[in-house]
Amino acid sequence: GAGAGAGAANISTVQLHVPSTSVGSILGKGGANIQQVRQFSGARVKLHNSEEGSNERTVEIAGTPEQIQVAQSIMQSFIASGAQASNMY
Repeated sequence: GAGAGAGAANISTVQLHVPSTSVGSILGKGGANIQQVRQFSGARVKLHNSEEGSNERTVEIAGTPEQIQVAQSIMQSFIASGAQASNMY
């Protein structure tokens, strides 16, 4: 039968570079946001530590192209709403 192995070949990995200031928006309180990204998209999302002196963090998303697309759009909306929130003050 076409088990889980059938789709496994379709897994790819994407690396996003996000400003360190946006990391809080992606993670959320106690990691709630990134947990949502994982649940809704089904993709694996990993946040790498920033390199020395860098003001960027690398977010690694692994999954099918569809999963990656969903994960990216959810994170974009978190970043956008986070940016709005910080602009209010």
